[in-house]
Amino acid sequence: MRQHITIKDIARIAGVSTSTVSRALSNSPELSEQTRQRILEICRQEGYRVNALARSLICNKTNVIGLIVPEVTNPFYAELSLGIETHARSLGYNMILCNGQNDPKVTEELFGFLISHQLTASSLPAHSRMQEP
Repeated sequence: MRQHITIKDIARIAGVSTSTVSRALSNSPELSEQTRQRILEICRQEGYRVNALARSLICNKTNVIGLIVPEVTNPFYAELSLGIETHARSLGYNMILCNGQNDPKVTEELFGFLISHQLTASSLPAHSRMQEP
């Protein structure tokens, strides 16, 4: 199995600094198109993947939302989750779907887990009560 390749490895292969590789990956205007394309091609050939954890620490943002639904097997929540995920992806976010199992304690634990991993978390209520006027 191939070892995880880092930005330092890409820089060494390309004969450039890690800053130059970083600029290529972030589409910085400071690089020529030729250099950018050469670095991106090396990344592709070597199977380089951006370290999302490292990037989230630098940017203080994960671009991942966590959605906790009361019961994932409920068709209503399944359809709603799909709509939320589709919209989130159109905005550049990924989504982690969690099953609250209709249990407030499980939902609370999941919420804490998502927040501790710096995800934007949201929980859908199991039911709502209509109040009479």
